[in-house]
Amino acid sequence: MPSGKNSGSHGSGGSHFNNSSSSGTHSSSNSGHIHFGRSMLWGPSVVVINGRRYNRTRSKGGTISTFFIMFFCVIAFMVLMFGIVMFSNGNNQTEYIMQDYRYYQNMIARAEIANEAGEYPYKAKAQITAQKFNPEAKKWYIEYQIPLTGMLGYLEGESYAIYDDNEIMSPALAVDSYIDVAVSSSTITFNTDSIPMDYKNIAPEKDGQYANALSLTTNGRNMMIGAGVGMAVLVLLAIVLNKATSKLTEVKEESANPEPAKGKKTDAPDKKTDSYDDEVSYCQYCGARIKKSTKKCPQCGAKLN
Repeated sequence: MPSGKNSGSHGSGGSHFNNSSSSGTHSSSNSGHIHFGRSMLWGPSVVVINGRRYNRTRSKGGTISTFFIMFFCVIAFMVLMFGIVMFSNGNNQTEYIMQDYRYYQNMIARAEIANEAGEYPYKAKAQITAQKFNPEAKKWYIEYQIPLTGMLGYLEGESYAIYDDNEIMSPALAVDSYIDVAVSSSTITFNTDSIPMDYKNIAPEKDGQYANALSLTTNGRNMMIGAGVGMAVLVLLAIVLNKATSKLTEVKEESANPEPAKGKKTDAPDKKTDSYDDEVSYCQYCGARIKKSTKKCPQCGAKLN
């Protein structure tokens, strides 16, 4: 942190932060009820359309292609989540740095106004004690000390990482040189906050950590857009591939009440046959023929309404 204590926590090393460095689906359409059995990704599946059963089969190449599409969808989803995290972290860091920036700009403005009016001094002289490089921000910062008021000792402070290689070579920033700093109180104590007065002329974009935060936000946004577009393309490709590689074949089944052979009499009247047909239904999940009163499919074990 520059020095002392602020309402927000500051880091060290010219940094703003504490650390610098279910199987089966159901759908309906105008043509009637459609029920799907096993997943179309795993070999043949049963489809019931208006009471007729069909086998949906897929080619081996179509199944393999679907697996690859699913694999890339998972990767795209992971990239999307990572992009969201990057974008959120970048936004948070940017806002945090801007809070610091506004706070110290107000401190510098108050020091200038008080100095011109001859009121309480919110401006002090500080001696530069070191020049250091922040590898994360890729900029230089300075460390300085301010004599305490009414006691022996110094208040240690530092600038943010805002100086490039040429600026740090300026004689005004040489070790043992004196610079003007804005302070938060007229009496210098260990709790006094400070910032070099030349921070007034620094745009936020020149702060190495602010530039990193903006880059993080931009990269996160680009990753989210790219992953979203990629997932949409993959889903569309899966739909097209499914239609292109699948085939419906109607299942021919014997009648529930086959006609009796000629010359033979049936054991039940026609009314009973009609009543039996009315009791026949199909499983919503596997397409098996069952009685309407059945509560659990004997073939796939699904619970029925």
